[in-house]
Amino acid sequence: MKAIRHFAAVLITFVSLTPAVFAATFVVPPDREMIRRADAIVIATPLASFTQRSDDGGIETVTPVRVEEVLKGQRIPMSLTVVEPGGEYAGEAQLIPGVPRFNSSERTLLFLTRIGGSRWVVTEIALGKFSFHAESGTPLLLRDAGEITGWDPDLTPHRERMRDAAGFLQFIRNESRGIVSKEDYFAVGGPAAESFGKPAAKSLGTLGIVPLVAPYTATSYTMLISGTRGGRWATFPNPVTWFSGATQEPGAPGGGVTAINAAFASWDNDCGSNVNYVYAGTDTTHTQGLHAADGANTILFERDLSSWGVAPFSCSGNSYSGTLGVGGVTTASGTNVVNGETFATNTEGDVEMNRGIANCTLLFNNGDWNSAVTHEVGHTLGFRHADQTRDSAAACTSDPSLECSQQAIMKSFISTGINAALQVWDQHAVQAVYPGNVCAPAGGCTAPAITAQPQSVVINAGGAATLSVGASGTSPSYQWYVGASPNTASPIAGATGPSLTVTPASTTSYWVRVSNACGSANSATATVTVQNNCAAPTIRAQPGSGTIVGGQGTIAVLASGSPTGYQWFQGTSGNTSVPISGATTNELTVAPSATTSFWVRVSNACGSVNSATATVSVTATVPPPTSAGVIKSDFDRNGSPDILWRYATGQNYVWFMSGSTQIGGQYLPAIADSNWHMEGVGDFNRDGSPDILWRYYGTGEIFVWYMNGATQNGGAYLPSEPDVNWVIGGVGDFDGNGSPDIAWRNKSTGEDRIWLMNGTSILNVIALPTISDTLWRMQAVGDLNRDGTPDIVWRYFGTGQNYVWFMRGTVRVPGQYLPTIADTKWEVGAIADLDNNGSNDLVWRYYGSGENYVWFMNGPTQIGGKYLPTIVDVGWRMTGPR
Repeated sequence: MKAIRHFAAVLITFVSLTPAVFAATFVVPPDREMIRRADAIVIATPLASFTQRSDDGGIETVTPVRVEEVLKGQRIPMSLTVVEPGGEYAGEAQLIPGVPRFNSSERTLLFLTRIGGSRWVVTEIALGKFSFHAESGTPLLLRDAGEITGWDPDLTPHRERMRDAAGFLQFIRNESRGIVSKEDYFAVGGPAAESFGKPAAKSLGTLGIVPLVAPYTATSYTMLISGTRGGRWATFPNPVTWFSGATQEPGAPGGGVTAINAAFASWDNDCGSNVNYVYAGTDTTHTQGLHAADGANTILFERDLSSWGVAPFSCSGNSYSGTLGVGGVTTASGTNVVNGETFATNTEGDVEMNRGIANCTLLFNNGDWNSAVTHEVGHTLGFRHADQTRDSAAACTSDPSLECSQQAIMKSFISTGINAALQVWDQHAVQAVYPGNVCAPAGGCTAPAITAQPQSVVINAGGAATLSVGASGTSPSYQWYVGASPNTASPIAGATGPSLTVTPASTTSYWVRVSNACGSANSATATVTVQNNCAAPTIRAQPGSGTIVGGQGTIAVLASGSPTGYQWFQGTSGNTSVPISGATTNELTVAPSATTSFWVRVSNACGSVNSATATVSVTATVPPPTSAGVIKSDFDRNGSPDILWRYATGQNYVWFMSGSTQIGGQYLPAIADSNWHMEGVGDFNRDGSPDILWRYYGTGEIFVWYMNGATQNGGAYLPSEPDVNWVIGGVGDFDGNGSPDIAWRNKSTGEDRIWLMNGTSILNVIALPTISDTLWRMQAVGDLNRDGTPDIVWRYFGTGQNYVWFMRGTVRVPGQYLPTIADTKWEVGAIADLDNNGSNDLVWRYYGSGENYVWFMNGPTQIGGKYLPTIVDVGWRMTGPR
């Protein structure tokens, strides 16, 4: 087991997404040409993927693959790292519909290109990945046809065909050895790959110039960009300015500008919409394109896309092949609303056309070049493919909420012969997402649009609430309804203005329809929640105190009573003279230059409560590294920490260790009820011997075994925690009073806290920052940065990332990522100094095969490692010290 990669960014505090979305257009080369282009071809099985920052500041997805057979390539290792652009990382997202998608443990055939060192990408993006399938018992190899947008080299639309697995693999082996073979491996009489297991497409009717109501929701015509939201520009009808780069497209009409103008004319001139893209000439200073935001909307020609595994476009006198280009939304920020639907707001779009297209007369002499540029420009407006789902993962017909078409500019492969002209689906999409009659005469009717949604509120029983809506359009009228939008069964008599005051006896939903002669717009639903048993908030966990070495620290509070509002103050509790601007959540990050006190007031409609005072002390002296915080769990008293185990049937065992070598062991008393979990090690009775902490996950009871060496010598109950969603993450002395404290995580809410202890009594409950994503789990508590105070080790069971919260007392200060282990069957089981260097090490157990491994650490840096004896039976769980 080894770490894959180090990370620099922090993912613990989540922020709103700022994604990029784009798609690629291909001219699909023959298989023989694909074999020639690939540096390696392998049969492999992907393992768990994870994301990280790319060298140019973007996001990339890293997928380790286990190689089964090498079909082409020299000295190819049996495990490879495949890197593709896109993914979600540190609160940012980048979605590229043309990039291959990997399913863990799915056997695949990969054409690969080396991009430096041990990094590989799939050759020609989606074209180089095939999956194994079977129809009527025959093994087949299929591309992800839904990701392929383009033509064959003979200018006909590409229709992906299924390949007989055995025949295609033999063809690859022969061609890789220089043996020319027949391409006779295509499945005879079988369906095209894009129809494999999918129903027939729905048909479309005709479209009037200005439809009164779009056939489907506006969101349904867009690609996913932030959660379930699509993206749209909020600027129109004001212009959005575009530029081409300094490099023109040699041989193309107007150097490529003719195709740009054709694309803009098609999208701008639809009468039922208000798109207004404007071409403003060349710009030589903004050159990032889709690789990174640079503040300009650009269409760039002859671009190097090799960092994405894309070779230059190939064009000869009678054919061409390769990736034509990519286009889409580079950045989006904030939200906007149209007709009651909320979208991410596009702020920059870009198109990059591949190098090698220059002087490709065969391509330029037909309207499909214009259609290809128009297609990519459509992605910058946020539109999905007309024949695919919003995430490009399946046929459009698999989702009944979507309108589908096989003849559209936005079809996943370009419809030939339409020369950039919008088709019925394209018109529906642009009119739904960008409503506005640009063909109407001056002073004519403008359809209504919602500009400000009515907001949900909470009131006390007997109270009143006022809802209001903002709308644009010519002479709008209003009608409010009870119920969920757009249910018109319960109109409210006389509620015909932009605001509505209500006094419901129980929780009730409302919405409003805004209408005029040109159409109507429905608001979102606003819910007025009535609190019948209102109670003032109470504080469940107080903000903590600690000493930081300059820099910043984070404190928090946990409160009950809903809804709650927060306001932090500087000073001692109750002193409201120095409110902190913007500090209105349950967490506060501060960077005081001198020792400062803080507190928070928690309020709701029924009252308020003040927290205790939290003091953040500041010192300019960096403490020297110390081994005072190493875990002392020496049960056989030989000077080395030992490792605890618990078996599914109730047996308990301790490995006696000498450094990192097991030298013996001993059974401890058995506890047959598997609801009892070993949770940590600490000297709770202060007799110099480590004790063992237990939690009963049936009723929430907590018990400590007092130990005399490896012999149980009595015990005591601690206060219970009946809510078994609270799980113990580890044990450590956070307040430095000589008693081990207990760190907790709520696996349901993501809340975190510490019980400060005096022996087996609780002195105080301290809140830690909340991590709402419950795939982050506390794995261990121990001092990793050698400052003498315990830190908290986290593992993300979605991607395998590992992170440490550095703690100063009960104040969290900036932490750092540890090496990633993508396979989430590896878990931290113990933390202890096993190489006797004064730094705590991390001990891992693999719950797939029973292997055990120790990371030797120097502070928070891994400096080596060693396998420990394997316990194949994964019913044995490593349980501490932690």
